[in-house]
Amino acid sequence: MDRERLRAIWKREEAAAHIHGWDFSHIRGRCEAEHDLPWSYEELVRGRLKREMPEGTG
Repeated sequence: MDRERLRAIWKREEAAAHIHGWDFSHIRGRCEAEHDLPWSYEELVRGRLKREMPEGTG
């Protein structure tokens, strides 16, 4: 896809989105981050916790 066509798509999405702060409701049903990403945020964080730190603390 060429840059101009991609930019036009982005501009249409931006105009339709009406994003205000952290309200991303316009993408509800279009994106499932937990399923679309090839990694897990929770697993990354747990892998970096100190072994002595029990779960549920912090």
